[in-house]
Amino acid sequence: MLQKQEIERRLMLPELKQYDVITVNESFDDVVAALSDGRYDSAINYSKSMLEACSRWIYKQKIGRDLPKNMELKQKVMGAIDTLEVQSADDKLFKQMIQDMSLKIGKIRNNTSESHGQASRKVRHSEVQAEFIATTSTAICNMLLELFFSTKGTKDNIIGSHIKMKNGFELARDNDYIVNDRKSNDAVTYNLEKDTRIIQQICITTKVILTPGLDVETLHNIVQPYLPNDVRLAPELNKDSVYKYYYYSEQCDLYVSIIIESLKPKDGTQIYITMEYPDQQGGGIF
Repeated sequence: MLQKQEIERRLMLPELKQYDVITVNESFDDVVAALSDGRYDSAINYSKSMLEACSRWIYKQKIGRDLPKNMELKQKVMGAIDTLEVQSADDKLFKQMIQDMSLKIGKIRNNTSESHGQASRKVRHSEVQAEFIATTSTAICNMLLELFFSTKGTKDNIIGSHIKMKNGFELARDNDYIVNDRKSNDAVTYNLEKDTRIIQQICITTKVILTPGLDVETLHNIVQPYLPNDVRLAPELNKDSVYKYYYYSEQCDLYVSIIIESLKPKDGTQIYITMEYPDQQGGGIF
């Protein structure tokens, strides 16, 4: 029976955990613990759960809502991969391979002692088989997360990216999901999604007094460090409001709203940068 350290090494732990997606990491830890304890059917079950958690997380980040609960594993994986930009010489063949692998993982899991009651006798799997399923599931998760994060641009701590704690950053006293930047010339607060620590909103309090509708260039200069490099105004979504603007990044496939709030005279301006999700049915924003 392998030790935990050896199992982690063989399952490519550094690559997977670098993305710091909590639900995926928790399932991965369960896989490692089950393999280490010789609970091979449990390891297969957790491997399936890890792949499912990864797919649901990516889909929610891209679309803004969860995948339907009654979907099979292969449908959830394909739902996630269809939201990503897959660069392959044969896109259809690549996706078919991932779909086939996900289908088989789901079927093998359903034939273990961990699945719900069935008429046929359960099959107990060996260490080699369980490790193969775990390795395959981990590899698919690695691939999905690498595709997801590769579209997030090259700048650190932009909207929609994973927070990177830097010198001067500190957590809010009563909330682990709010990070304040104490070294910025402006007061900057990052609001994080609880499960992933993805930056969902950035609040900038600047001494600059902006005149809504007139100081668009000044506004752009203030918010640009917190946006993807290719961001542009999305005129199709802007509703003639001088206090709220919508931007779009094709590279990140990301919509962002920017709201301006004037503070008391001489106190400056507050700017809120928030992730938004496109409404695929209506073409607007949720």
